[in-house]
Amino acid sequence: SFPLLVSDKIALSNEASIALREKLASSVQTFSDVSTLRSLVSQTDAIWLTSAYVAIDDLVQGHFVQLRMPVELKASPIEVFMYFLDRRSKSAAVLEIERAFRSRLTDLEKQIPPQPDIKSYQA
Repeated sequence: SFPLLVSDKIALSNEASIALREKLASSVQTFSDVSTLRSLVSQTDAIWLTSAYVAIDDLVQGHFVQLRMPVELKASPIEVFMYFLDRRSKSAAVLEIERAFRSRLTDLEKQIPPQPDIKSYQA
């Protein structure tokens, strides 16, 4: 089993975190500082439960490896909504921001190396 690292207490209560704790975590530690999390992951056998985008530079450079989630814990897409109080329809500027945001996420996703199966990391 491995230490499981998360960046906030909210992550401790989500379905994936609970299942991972039960399957392979020897302990769960919360750190709000990303630099501390990066340091711990690079110097220990800890697993960091986070978005791949948070650690994309380390993944692309080969410093970190993104583990594939067990099939029964398959992550689902997260929808991002923008709300404006002054009007209901989206302005041209908001539509452009939305397009740019989606484009950037698509570009980042292409940079993330393939995920090995988590079973290959179990002792």
